[in-house]
Amino acid sequence: MAWGAIHALLFLPLLLSGRNRTHTGDVAAGRWLPTLKDVAAMTFTFIATTFAWIFFRAADLSQAWEVITGIVSGYFAHPGTLLLLPRYVVGLAPIPFILLMTAVEWSQRERQHALQNIGTRLNAPFRWILYYAVLMIVLYHSGEEQTFIYFQF
Repeated sequence: MAWGAIHALLFLPLLLSGRNRTHTGDVAAGRWLPTLKDVAAMTFTFIATTFAWIFFRAADLSQAWEVITGIVSGYFAHPGTLLLLPRYVVGLAPIPFILLMTAVEWSQRERQHALQNIGTRLNAPFRWILYYAVLMIVLYHSGEEQTFIYFQF
């Protein structure tokens, strides 16, 4: 219910003011880089959606509150130890991969499928190396098995 309420609070003002259909195209269409306003809008949307997903994924409100307080506390308890690390140290590890994937997605944003042409311009051996690298990254970061999120309903 909290997840739905957050989305309603964010979407209803746009719906009631008739502005819900003003941004249906690609962001920064025809431009290489977005404006600061575009970046601010994308950042707000990402943060608001990610915040709402905490409530969607949590078993109850107390678990959601634990996650939120952990995020804003500034420290991360390293699993299996009593070591407290500043959150920014723990959070820096995936940044190069995130930046790479953001650049790929941004450069392909006007295509129907984000990776539509990314590998077709490469020679076959390089294309297969790319496929293998992506597969290894996915398998390496797959983590522990979890049930599909919608099965909890």
